[in-house]
Amino acid sequence: MCLPSGWSAALGIYNLLNTHAAAAEFWYVDRLHSEIGSYPDGRADIHQHPLEPLMARFTISRQFGL
Repeated sequence: MCLPSGWSAALGIYNLLNTHAAAAEFWYVDRLHSEIGSYPDGRADIHQHPLEPLMARFTISRQFGL
């Protein structure tokens, strides 16, 4: 694809194999509303942020000035 000067295009494909795993794990203290009686000061445990699902992202951008 031939783009005019200052323009760019990109295609990103994320989680190509559709893997179900944690992208990041965090250790911190929290407390659910139902745990107030059992854990008044909260409870430390692992919280996981899952990987993005299979997706594609197409980006078009233009650089101004310079």
